[in-house]
Amino acid sequence: MAQNTDFVGLDVGKFEIFVYVSKTGAAFSVSNTPADHSSLQRKLGPVDGQIIALEPTGGYEWTIWEALDAAGYDVRQVCAAHVRAFSRATGALAKTDPIDARLIVSIRRRPQRVQRAYSWFISISEVPLIC
Repeated sequence: MAQNTDFVGLDVGKFEIFVYVSKTGAAFSVSNTPADHSSLQRKLGPVDGQIIALEPTGGYEWTIWEALDAAGYDVRQVCAAHVRAFSRATGALAKTDPIDARLIVSIRRRPQRVQRAYSWFISISEVPLIC
């Protein structure tokens, strides 16, 4: 991956989304509402060069995933079990939403061979529709 790629980790909850931006080290949160989804897009800035990774959270991630995907961002889902395993493997002693957002970025920034070992990434277009 290119050196100028900016990785963004989202830990999505029912009411709040915790965000970590690798390039700047910025960490912040926004409400999980359509209005704040637009606010998040403004904070993230241009689509180019950003890869956004999020963890599944019982369906609460769908609206932000769809909004970011529709805006043209490269959004990928990370397997929650692999985030927990990566957390244990790297010695992260606490498991909080801001720490999870940073861990998601850490997994995504690993070389491809490590990504295969720790995580599974899918885009929204790869998710099968269940009727």
